[in-house]
Amino acid sequence: MNCKHCDKELVGKRKGAKYCDIYCLNRHSNENRIFTDSHRKKISEKHKGKRLSEDHKRKISESLKGVNVGKKHSAESKHNMSVARKKLLKNRPDLHPNNLCRGKKSYPQELLFDELTKIFKKVDNEVYYKSYWIDLLVNDILAVEVDGEFWHKGRENSDREKDSVIRTKYSLVRIPAKDVLNDVNKVVKRICGLVV
Repeated sequence: MNCKHCDKELVGKRKGAKYCDIYCLNRHSNENRIFTDSHRKKISEKHKGKRLSEDHKRKISESLKGVNVGKKHSAESKHNMSVARKKLLKNRPDLHPNNLCRGKKSYPQELLFDELTKIFKKVDNEVYYKSYWIDLLVNDILAVEVDGEFWHKGRENSDREKDSVIRTKYSLVRIPAKDVLNDVNKVVKRICGLVV
């Protein structure tokens, strides 16, 4: 199957596709546009008495040819949109794309959570604090981060930044996931010593 406008072969397009991209669709539909006499008359009456600048005429011509289709944002407007988005996500963490993964805990984190709930009255999973998520919070005193080797490799700076924010309110301990998998009882004893 080939594109109706440029005759390029449509490889990897969905079944029933007629054009290779949006530009070919616009160009083809504008080239083959047929106006009825009544439609032409309405357009003519709308434009009577209006003077179009050369820039406006050029923009109309380009849009009919399919050139510069769509809105282009300036660097300043992109920056402003980015700042507004960050502010929104800071105030509403539930809207953050990363929050879609919340609720899917790692196996070491679930294992440690299950063991800690047998000992302590209050153990919370995935607690939000000042734009960061804490893996486990024991008795509203100790924040426990279970670090998987793969996910935390090369993230030392961001982890230090997170630690400094969390330590403003809670005590913090980072536990490697492999320690939880190797001997969860030893990790639980270590946490008991830090909470008491």
